[in-house]
Amino acid sequence: MAACLSLVFAAAHGACLKGPPIKWTPPPAPGAWPRFLFHFRGAHGDFRLQEVRAVAEMLGFASQLELQALPHLSESASSRPAACSTQQYARIDGGDVGPSVFQWVSLPDASAAAAVASRCVLVRAAYDVWAHACFDGEGEPPSSRGRWEWLASAVCESGEAQRDRMLAPLGEESWKLELLTFGVHKPYSLAAKVALFELFHELLVGLPGEVELASPRHVITLLEDRAHPTALGPASGGLPPIEWEGWQGVDASGAPHEATGHSSRLFVGRRLSRGAGSLLAAFSLSSRRFVGRTSLPADLAFLMANSARVRRGSLVLDPFCGTASTLLSCARFGACVVGVDIDARTLGCVEAEGGGRAERGVYANFEQAGLPPPVELIVSDAGLLLHDQILTDGRYYEFDAIVTDPPYGLLEGLGALYVPLSLRIETLMAIAAHRLRVGGLLVFLLPVPAEDKEPTLPHSDCMELVSLSRQPMTLRIHRYLVTMRKTTRPSDNDIRAPSCAETPSELQKMASPWERWWESLGQDRATIDSINSKASTNTA
Repeated sequence: MAACLSLVFAAAHGACLKGPPIKWTPPPAPGAWPRFLFHFRGAHGDFRLQEVRAVAEMLGFASQLELQALPHLSESASSRPAACSTQQYARIDGGDVGPSVFQWVSLPDASAAAAVASRCVLVRAAYDVWAHACFDGEGEPPSSRGRWEWLASAVCESGEAQRDRMLAPLGEESWKLELLTFGVHKPYSLAAKVALFELFHELLVGLPGEVELASPRHVITLLEDRAHPTALGPASGGLPPIEWEGWQGVDASGAPHEATGHSSRLFVGRRLSRGAGSLLAAFSLSSRRFVGRTSLPADLAFLMANSARVRRGSLVLDPFCGTASTLLSCARFGACVVGVDIDARTLGCVEAEGGGRAERGVYANFEQAGLPPPVELIVSDAGLLLHDQILTDGRYYEFDAIVTDPPYGLLEGLGALYVPLSLRIETLMAIAAHRLRVGGLLVFLLPVPAEDKEPTLPHSDCMELVSLSRQPMTLRIHRYLVTMRKTTRPSDNDIRAPSCAETPSELQKMASPWERWWESLGQDRATIDSINSKASTNTA
């Protein structure tokens, strides 16, 4: 259970120390859930919020789930509103465009917060925050150490009752202190870290548990946020940036300090769990035995698996599986997976001279990860899933989830296998209507021109939209992460195969509006094929 403290505004501690009010973690209202601080990776914008909501729903914590963004450190703390909409976009250090990477998340208790965070690949960590303060530099300690001194004094002198509430979850188990800084270009020296830790000596001196640096049961975290945002406007990603003053080096103790007036936010609390970021290194494209030009990066693959609420025992289909990044991520979460792709070369199923397979292809990646192989990998047009010509065993008739990144025609070009994205999506919707169980989820990525307001999805009587999150990729291209749920049995219209033209030129004429950004590039089919041919040569 989280340490829930009354909202207290501490008086100034010491004649020379001035600062903003210390905010203690408030108790939830009757019947409400406590809130915890989630720190996200600065990547994929709104996708990170969608992942938390999906995982919370999968684990049964969606009934009172709330996310409230901490305001970006871009204005005076005294004039900044108490809450910030999650749709307020800003560019943060690292180049990401999206909501604040610090979010208050309401969940039943600390164990629920830990469970959600530990499953999310875009979450760095979740914290039970004891106290925090935001400084704007006006009449406050100008140095980082001075601000930590002010906060540490308030926490250490907060009283025995509050101290017990903060430290009770630690019991007699092992612990350690850590210092994390966000938005700092020059980190603290070791001596500066030790000096900051010593400020909290009075609070921690009586803990019965042993200090364990390698693998402690609990981690007490001092977290400092000094990110420099750049206001961009709602979801645009294209407004002129607002520049903020940079850093001014380090002070004599080795701690970074900033120009007068630069904002910072300090937190003290207990780390509940790290996120699932370790999966990204283990499943990175650079470490795989078999990849292709269009292989989906690990972070997006795991993000999509979480959006599909994949769990142990789920049966998952990717009808455009390529090199099976999505299937790998789903299998890592315990799912049984089935993949279909029309190109045998993409699956690594090309016949070698003299017979036999040239390589293990996709199967090699499953072997490398120590995962059971796909139930089936089928070289076929995905449209045949609508006619029971493949996957004839009744066990495979209904899937718990369909997770896929349909071919866009970006890297594979407009060759013999090209199909306009509009027809790909129509086929995908029909497959979902025909092959998902009622309640099953369809998750896919959809590119759009940056100027388009919202994509037009094919209508289906049995599919409803669950979530739609947008991410700017370049000045020309954005993409959506789409999640849909099958709500009822399909009608005849839902499972009818889309009409398909015979020649690439006819297919090009049927291209949907969100593909027309190709035209703005001024590239004809020959140019595109030439680019792809060079890319293939360089990759080889």
